[in-house]
Amino acid sequence: YYIFDENRDEIFNQYNESLLSKDKFDSDEFFLMYQPVVNIKDAKITSFEVLLRWKHPQKGIMLPVDFLHIFSDKVWFDELTIWIIINALRDSEDIFNKGIKLSINIPFEQLNDEIFFAKFKDLYKNSDLRFDMLEIEITDAMSVKDIENEILNLVIYEDLGIKFVFDDFGSSLSLANTMKTAPTNTYKINKKYALELLDRADNVDMLQTILNICSAFKKRAIIKGVENEYIYNIVANIGFVELQGNFISKPIFKDDISDMINTIYIKRVFNPNLEKIPLYKFIIYQINAIKQIKIGRE
Repeated sequence: YYIFDENRDEIFNQYNESLLSKDKFDSDEFFLMYQPVVNIKDAKITSFEVLLRWKHPQKGIMLPVDFLHIFSDKVWFDELTIWIIINALRDSEDIFNKGIKLSINIPFEQLNDEIFFAKFKDLYKNSDLRFDMLEIEITDAMSVKDIENEILNLVIYEDLGIKFVFDDFGSSLSLANTMKTAPTNTYKINKKYALELLDRADNVDMLQTILNICSAFKKRAIIKGVENEYIYNIVANIGFVELQGNFISKPIFKDDISDMINTIYIKRVFNPNLEKIPLYKFIIYQINAIKQIKIGRE
């Protein structure tokens, strides 16, 4: 539901109008940040996800969720994506020698566009950028109709050696149906399961099921939304090896990447301890029971 607020709605309308009226790409309005994915068994960074930020003239720093759905209809959207690829790969040249990869979010519809692919291929062939260290992260596969057949079109990128990461796994069964044919070995788990882990004990069971599905198909599973030590310990003992979230590191600027690689502390977990899972579920249940009692007294 939506609660109308005159002042807030006026600001929202002004904000939307500024988005809709933007008719050209200005790289000075954008910047990139980077968040690591870590392997808790090896205690090392395996990749960085590239995160786009927009310097809105009135509202300050904006996240993609607030503007990308509008910008994706702009004629210059391809230009923005190519700019992200070029700058991210250039920013990260030093980390590639350490075997650390880079993942960049690109919408499925854009990847499927012939004009965009022509631009991508031209950049691939006529630059010295390290495309071998690039992973394309698809965040909107859930919204694609007939995803099982549509993903076959991505083979043109696979022919160039490009690897894919399918994001938001677990939010729908449709991605599970792609595991045999999808040109990817990596699935990122929808972060709501981690973020809501302490609110719902059944999310523990859901995460175990999702990890088991990934393991059955020999897929690499990355759990997002690791925001505190409690979530870290639970997902580690469920069996997740690769983690991402603000507890490990908040997004950082390119100039901080080298220092992070040298100084980041990663709590190592060599083997999951499934015997702890019933205890975790009991604690979560108790926490929420206490919350309900407090609510009832208010």
